Amino acid sequence: MADKVKVKRVTTTTKRKRVTKGQQYQTEIKTRSGFESKVCDLLDKYKIDFEYENKEKRVNYTVPAKERRYLCDFIVTCKETGVEYYIETKGRFVELSERMKYLHIQEQNPHIKLGMCFMNPNLKISKNSKTTYKMWFDSKGISNIDFKQLDKIMKEYKKTGKISI
Repeated sequence: MADKVKVKRVTTTTKRKRVTKGQQYQTEIKTRSGFESKVCDLLDKYKIDFEYENKEKRVNYTVPAKERRYLCDFIVTCKETGVEYYIETKGRFVELSERMKYLHIQEQNPHIKLGMCFMNPNLKISKNSKTTYKMWFDSKGISNIDFKQLDKIMKEYKKTGKISI
């Protein structure tokens, strides 16, 4: 490898200049972590040609299906229609897989009425996202409310026997 120019670290991303074999120009490689940068240094040290996260060479795979069972927090039956409403209470989600769980439940069990009750539906799904829990669940067609709305719904249910989540 020819001379390389290192650019100082910016958080966990490393920006590097690298001249590849047979090319007259320098390409910039941005790694996602300090460890990946360390591996780049090692490969450069031994003058080994490599590609970093080549999007044209992505590998397809399927996550094996695993049957799961869901235990809902609360089930309230509408006195008028007999429809069962599954009410799941949540403070926050740590991972996407937790949100996806409810999407799978809704898609695979269209006969149930699933409703999410959040402590704060306006929390962002991650610190770098503009999307809130409410926005995410609305976009997936899953009913969601906050505790104050649940209080109003249950007050109305007590009077009329009807539920509208």
